[in-house]
Amino acid sequence: MNITYYPGNGTEIEGYEIKNPTSGTWKADVIPINVSGKVNYTLITSLDTNLTLSVLPDKYNYYPGEQINLTANLTYFDAPVANNSMTLKIARPDGKVENITLNKINESYSGTYNNTNITGQYGIIATANGTLNEIEFIRQTTTSLWVEQPPDLMVKNISFSNLNNTPSIGDNITINATIENIGDGNATNATIEFYVDNPTNGTLIGDEIILNITSNSSEVVSMDWVAEYGLHKIYAVIPASNPFLEGNYTNNIAFNSINVTGPVINLSLTMPVEVNLNDTFDVEALVENSGTKLIGANATIMLPSGLSTSDSLTITLGNISQNKTANWNITANQTGLHEICINLASDNSQVCTCRKNISVVHIELSDLPANLTCYQGSNLTMAIQVTNFNPNVSYAGLYLNTSVRDPTGNISSSINNISLLHAGENETLGILWNQTEKMGFYEVNVSLFMGSVLMDNKETEFEVGNATQPPIANFTYTPENPVINETITFNASSSYDPNGNISDYNWSFGDGSNATGIIVTHSYPANGTYNVNLTVTDNNGATNSISKIVTVCYEPLRGDLDSNGILDSADAAIALQIAVGSRPCNPETLAIADVSGDGRVSSLDALMILQMLYE
Repeated sequence: MNITYYPGNGTEIEGYEIKNPTSGTWKADVIPINVSGKVNYTLITSLDTNLTLSVLPDKYNYYPGEQINLTANLTYFDAPVANNSMTLKIARPDGKVENITLNKINESYSGTYNNTNITGQYGIIATANGTLNEIEFIRQTTTSLWVEQPPDLMVKNISFSNLNNTPSIGDNITINATIENIGDGNATNATIEFYVDNPTNGTLIGDEIILNITSNSSEVVSMDWVAEYGLHKIYAVIPASNPFLEGNYTNNIAFNSINVTGPVINLSLTMPVEVNLNDTFDVEALVENSGTKLIGANATIMLPSGLSTSDSLTITLGNISQNKTANWNITANQTGLHEICINLASDNSQVCTCRKNISVVHIELSDLPANLTCYQGSNLTMAIQVTNFNPNVSYAGLYLNTSVRDPTGNISSSINNISLLHAGENETLGILWNQTEKMGFYEVNVSLFMGSVLMDNKETEFEVGNATQPPIANFTYTPENPVINETITFNASSSYDPNGNISDYNWSFGDGSNATGIIVTHSYPANGTYNVNLTVTDNNGATNSISKIVTVCYEPLRGDLDSNGILDSADAAIALQIAVGSRPCNPETLAIADVSGDGRVSSLDALMILQMLYE
């Protein structure tokens, strides 16, 4: 019986003859398979009884000398048939037919064939016989495969197109790689990869697939690349992962160099190092470009919360061939050390950033005492406090310039230097004036300078009376570091009169309160710095005054050893460190740490801190 199959495209396939066919309806399944550009067909014949014989190679194209691996199966309703025998034969291109030794594993047969030194088409014939449901059967099927010489692809050269004379950042450059097949076989579905700088750990630009490169022919494959700044090597690579073997892999890579120019940017800031609180100042960003044109540039200023501006934060600079500037006017709203950051962005360059710090200074003088009096030839003493409100920065180079205009208009001055004013602290200075020969009113001006910059100034006046020797005013007060609402004792017992007796002691506490007497008490309901003035009057009516600065603080929270205003586990840890002696403890710290009130610091104090924490 002959079976002839006509596929849908009208191509006739060679007729197959089945010897001694069993009675019944036969079917022929012809499966087209593409092998290296050829159309190959596998013919499976069987009675229409769901008894199927199949033979499959591990692939359909081989190179000379490569081993062919084959698998044959006989199934009934998709289940293996147990009682059967199987033979495999291979028809070589030279006309010889050879048997293939089969190994049976479970119900499947496998075999190998190694005599593939001749190129061409090899036919595989599988024959199975046996008994199924007490009926003898014979089944036969065929397939074919090809043995061909391998291709050998090489990257012949790489060139660039769509290229300016001076390629610049952002240009769309086309990379062209010529791929040549110098082998005897054809290569199908060849992947070509493109890399920047290094094919191992560089940047993959992309890949392209060449569907077919026949022997001794070449193809050009192209890839677009957005140019990046610098000198680059552009690689074309034929990877070993392609679905074919090659005769030589050493020629599968090549590169070409390209130098991409671009803007060369230097960004700098011009601004003061220090300004006073509430001052305004200018920030200038200078963009210097020594390369190609910078396209679509804009500068953005980033300000911390302590600085502000009414200007637009982002300034459009446009294209920059050489230099351009951006300017902002800034207001210093908060004392401290602040960082100003400028970001420069563009369409053809990476973001550039420049940062600078500025210190916002707030240093004040306390008020000078008013209504001071002294007598000819005596000394006048005043106290003044200098406070640094910046919690982050200490300042050096400060000095007080005290100038006094006498009743005739002559001006004299003196200097008091401050070597270092620490961050967040204050310093009290005494001003002594001994040029009091002329009677009348003297005008006093005290100016605080840092270098040549005036930071603050205060004014007052005093009167010089007749030559009668005045009394000497002096006083002490306890405690030295009072807190809010704590009773302070002021004692003027150290005051005296060289030629008489002191009859009156008049106190001014700097908060609008007054008192009289040699020993008085007073308390302050608010923290702050107070200028306490004592004026003594002798039996001749002569007076003398002295003032001192009294600083009143908040009462410390018992147990708050880290001074953050709350009780927490950190305070208990510090108390334990003091208790075991690993942390020093001065009298001031002892007063805060001794929660139990027993005059010492122990683990009991740490426990009481924790108890108060969770109450």
